[in-house]
Amino acid sequence: MSEIVTFTTPLSQASVRMDRVIIDFEHQLVTVLWLGPNNEPGHATYSTPPLTVGGVAGNTLITKLNTGTFTTTSLVKTLFQQLQADKWLPAGAITGKPT
Repeated sequence: MSEIVTFTTPLSQASVRMDRVIIDFEHQLVTVLWLGPNNEPGHATYSTPPLTVGGVAGNTLITKLNTGTFTTTSLVKTLFQQLQADKWLPAGAITGKPT
């Protein structure tokens, strides 16, 4: 099983799994797409400058991903944690094994 987030307080879906990450270096933009248990889609966009107040800018996230080692925390878990910190996803446990 790949990594999933199981929400502490489920909304319309109890959990999500990572689907795609698109990194646009030219425009300093990161788009993260995820799917719920019944393939319900969700997405977040990190632009430069950021679209949301308090959210991480796309160029900052690109630098974080580009310089990350991902030896103790996987790329997927790092992205889920960022999505939770920026309120794109609610709180929840990140479980599963990196694939």
